[in-house]
Amino acid sequence: MRVREEQIAEMTAMIFKFYPQIRKFFRSLVAIKTLQLSMTQLVCLQAVERQGQVTMTKLANELQMSSQQLTKVVDHLADLGMAQRTQDEHNRRQLLVEVTAKGSKTLSMLRREFVRKVAILSEKLPAGELDKLYDSVKCLDAYLDKLHKVMDNA
Repeated sequence: MRVREEQIAEMTAMIFKFYPQIRKFFRSLVAIKTLQLSMTQLVCLQAVERQGQVTMTKLANELQMSSQQLTKVVDHLADLGMAQRTQDEHNRRQLLVEVTAKGSKTLSMLRREFVRKVAILSEKLPAGELDKLYDSVKCLDAYLDKLHKVMDNA
């Protein structure tokens, strides 16, 4: 049992260490400042694009944000013309958010630029390291999906 606790403690420490590193890595690879987008706004825009038209409530839950925080983020995206809000025709109290054509175009451009820059960086990795990194990221994605399902059922 002690080994498991030590593994969990070490894993938690690694997560706290690499979370800011991942954010920094993304910031350095994607020229967000030229688009006047924060990482939070970018993550929000991607979540909306993934889901299509989504309620503010569902989006706030997915992004683990308060409705007040999310409103500010979506307001900024709407001001930039990257997202729009509409009233749900079935429930007038619900607001729906969706990505505009400009938002989709911006995300596509950012993804292409990100892929280009990662490809350049990956050329500097020793042989076989890119495959290991890919497998690690794929595995982490699968585990995070499992953990989210466990959390949703808790």
